[in-house]
Amino acid sequence: MKNERYFELDFLRFLAALAVLFFHYSFRMWNMDGGGAIEYPILSVFSKYGYLGVDVFFIISGFVILMSAEGRTPNQFLISRFVRLFPAYWFCVIMLFFFAILWPVSPYEVSIFDFLVNLTMLQNLFGLPHVSGVFWTIVIEVHFYFFVYLIIRTNQLNKLNYILFFWLSLSISCDYGLFPDVVNKLVISGWSHYFIAGSIFYLIRTKGLSLFKLLMLALCFWEALRHGYWYVSSKEILSGVEYEPIVVMLFLGATFLFFTFVSLNKIPGNYSRLAKLGVLTYPLYLIHGLIGQTLLRDGILYFDKYLLLITVSMLMVIVSYLIQKFIERKYAPILKKKLIQIF
Repeated sequence: MKNERYFELDFLRFLAALAVLFFHYSFRMWNMDGGGAIEYPILSVFSKYGYLGVDVFFIISGFVILMSAEGRTPNQFLISRFVRLFPAYWFCVIMLFFFAILWPVSPYEVSIFDFLVNLTMLQNLFGLPHVSGVFWTIVIEVHFYFFVYLIIRTNQLNKLNYILFFWLSLSISCDYGLFPDVVNKLVISGWSHYFIAGSIFYLIRTKGLSLFKLLMLALCFWEALRHGYWYVSSKEILSGVEYEPIVVMLFLGATFLFFTFVSLNKIPGNYSRLAKLGVLTYPLYLIHGLIGQTLLRDGILYFDKYLLLITVSMLMVIVSYLIQKFIERKYAPILKKKLIQIF
């Protein structure tokens, strides 16, 4: 099947990145020790739920990565993912590390060795710290990509329904302690239901609705609610700020409903222009944490905090645009050409 471009998902990806950004900028960074201190009390009523943007990222990945796998050989898929991830990632890792050296970030315990390993994206495998804390989600994304690569390599895309069911069954079993922790990590049990849901939504969009797919989505949604309730409870303990679990439940319900409309091709409107913002999502997500939070923490002593928040947020978007234009757009085609020649 010829790959489409889902502009509504590109725009949604950008909105999810902004949600995470404002979660960090107006809420999370001010109460990292669980003291409940908040510099933006009005904004934080909403932004404290911005971490749910990560949940949206994972559903989108389940949808679009499966789309990118169709009609590709294993090497083609691997090259497409490598080219998509690494040019911006390498630049951002280098930029963030030297930013922390030139503008001392405290506390910051990333050594030169940690920095070099971070360039491989394998730091989590060796128990080393990330150059920026937000990188943990990139590691999980790569984990999912590897799953998809194995499916293509073993020529099992035609059995995807069974594979997704087996994966979800393992994940649920891990939640109930039926397997050791190594299996839990292998199947990404805390997040797998989102990738699986996104994949099912894509299968509905391309191959039609079925009772099996509806049952799978119901199980994924139930897992999302269970994990969402546990996660919001842990957020409440860590931050010292009260959350409303019903808000999380409603958000997850709205998210699954939105993707249901996407899968049934029932989203009205044309998002092609707004979708251009989607290309900024990856660099914005990579750089916003360390740099933006440092600028806010130091600048709030000298500037109006709301003006500072707007300025730093806009700066991060502008820098993301520059990275996308002069790094991703320029070097990704060159890297792709070289990799095709090699493989």
